[in-house]
Amino acid sequence: MKESRPGVSALAGLVVIVLIVAGAFYLTIPMVSSSSTTSTNGTTSPTTTSTSSPNGSSGTLTISTKQPLIVAPGVDESLTLKFAAIGTVSGNYTLSASSLPKGVTAKFQPGTINIPAQLTSAVTLTLSAASGTPAGNSTVSLQATSGSSVFSSQFSLQDVQALVLIQGNAFLPNSVTVAAGTTVYWLNLDAGGGGDVNSAGHDVTALDGSFSSGNGNLSQYSVYSFTFAKAGTFKYQSAAQPSMTGQVVVTA
Repeated sequence: MKESRPGVSALAGLVVIVLIVAGAFYLTIPMVSSSSTTSTNGTTSPTTTSTSSPNGSSGTLTISTKQPLIVAPGVDESLTLKFAAIGTVSGNYTLSASSLPKGVTAKFQPGTINIPAQLTSAVTLTLSAASGTPAGNSTVSLQATSGSSVFSSQFSLQDVQALVLIQGNAFLPNSVTVAAGTTVYWLNLDAGGGGDVNSAGHDVTALDGSFSSGNGNLSQYSVYSFTFAKAGTFKYQSAAQPSMTGQVVVTA
């Protein structure tokens, strides 16, 4: 009678485990798209990941951003788009945007990406709105095109009359002038308090107490808004960082 060979049995068991783990990993690869929303003081800011692929392609190109798309006349918004290729996607892809509202333009930097040489690429998208662009919500399409291969993704875009960016521990612009009845929006682009030595987040708090987003509760990419019903000059600060100040001048 031949004796059993424990070394061979152990090796066979190891091979089975490796195959099971590899199979599980393969099955989870396609699950790369997701979407969620975060709400701050009643204002919803989308965190968007969108994917689509051309007919006949066995690959996928994802386009994602954590930053809400919001733009106002005189205030350009720049955000980072991440492109990630999975499967048989390759070539030089030109980036473009369509279905933009009248008066809104989009600029990509760089304007092309090389896949798979840049398997994961970061691209800066800058949105601008001309004077007089009406406020409203729309859906824009971002495309990556190489020959007959086109990947497109849809994103929500919000056009507003007045926008203040919270960036580099400052309100930009520091002063805005609007007519009574206008809603002003603040978008926080700073992470972790903007690099301050303290860990507090930013906020928007009127010195006269007429409006407030809370104390230090605006995390990165949060949006706060307030509608100014009457004329006057309203000074505000970040209560968590009092050196951050700004004002809204409201005309009758």
